[in-house]
Parts: sequence; structure tokens; C-alpha cells
Amino acid sequence: MLQDAVLAAMRTMNTGDWAHRLLSCTRLAGRTPAIEAHCLYFCGVTVRAALDVLHRRFGLDPHDLRPRLALDIFVAAFHRALETWADRPQDLTVEHLATDTLAAFAAIPGSLTFTGVPPVNRAG
Repeated sequence: MLQDAVLAAMRTMNTGDWAHRLLSCTRLAGRTPAIEAHCLYFCGVTVRAALDVLHRRFGLDPHDLRPRLALDIFVAAFHRALETWADRPQDLTVEHLATDTLAAFAAIPGSLTFTGVPPVNRAG
């Protein structure tokens, strides 16, 4: 549901110089701590507002951590997709952002069960 909502929102923004403005904003935030902090604050406010909507619409238990964690994971995945998209050397389109977003969302289940394996020390 969350994935469908963000992809639908992207489709409505595919006009004019939206991609260029998003890229400029993303790169500016990446090198300006105050702007990045404001963006993170805005994300927090947005997540809380979305959580309120989910609670009202679906009658969720306010003590259940899963909806908030789902939103937090969703936002983190979108941020990674945005970074991947912004690092492209050229041809930045909403379609590419949608592709990067789908790839980030697809990585969520594996990231929740990720286990690191230390490399074998061959020197000793």
C-alpha cells in the first residue's frame, strides 16, 4: 500500500522540471547540514502525520510498533533510492527514480534478515 502510494505520487509529479528541482534539492541537502536537518525533521513530521492517518483509517492499536517501524523503514528505503537516483551521471527521470525506489523496497525483506559474515583471516 505504501509503495503504491509513493509511486502514484511520483507519476503526478512527472511534469516540467520536477526531476531537476528534486536533484538540486537533494544535492544541496547532502552538502548543507542545516538543510539536511530540516529535511529529516520534515520527514519525521510527515511520518507522524501518515501514522495518524493509518491509525484512523484502519483502527490500529496505538501501542503496536509495527506501523511506525514500517513507515520508518519505508522512508529509509526511499532515501536510499533517492541517493542512488541522484548519483546517476545523467538522464535523471521520474521513471528512473521509480525503478530505484522499487529496487530499494524490494531489498527491505533481505535487509531485515541480513547477517554479516566476517572474512576469513588467511594470514594466521
